[in-house]
Amino acid sequence: MGSELWFRFHEQKNRTAELFTITLPRGQNRFRELPQSDEVKAALQYDSAETGAWQNPDGTLWQFFHFRWNSATALKDRVRVQLAKSHRPEICLPASGWQLRQEFSPIALHLNGIPFVFRSYEFSTGTRATFVFFCVREDGTSAGTSGNMRATHAARWRAALAGNRGLGQRVIEIALTGPATPAEAEQLLRSHLPDLIQLH
Repeated sequence: MGSELWFRFHEQKNRTAELFTITLPRGQNRFRELPQSDEVKAALQYDSAETGAWQNPDGTLWQFFHFRWNSATALKDRVRVQLAKSHRPEICLPASGWQLRQEFSPIALHLNGIPFVFRSYEFSTGTRATFVFFCVREDGTSAGTSGNMRATHAARWRAALAGNRGLGQRVIEIALTGPATPAEAEQLLRSHLPDLIQLH
């Protein structure tokens, strides 16, 4: 009973969802939707998704994924939100044949003064490098705080102390193929992210 009261008290405070709109460049050259297979839908169990791939005039290939999980109000929903946290680039992309070359230090990109913290990676896809940026936002948490992915025992304890057992969350994953260096990929992301995500 004490555990249930602890989480319910904190969940009432953390229920507020962050509002932003995804605007994909559907008029861009070679834009296409990226429909998710039934297998991916079954694994991620998200509530909504917005995805797309396109090529910018400079030749850079973009892949964009935005997944939303609503706040959990029942046990089955809490399990679903927790399972979503096990799907991260360093786990999922190698299973698809991508080779992880390096993970870099996280970077913070500001939208309307609010920092979005992205984990950044370099993967090998055939003979070309692809730079992947991955951001998790949890409802009701402070600006600039990455979502708690429960990757370690300490992270799971922090979630429990914060009363976080099923906050709604959003995942943004962006893959860029074409930049020659991580710095070039980061600069492209900084330039174009405000066109892709608008906060309300």
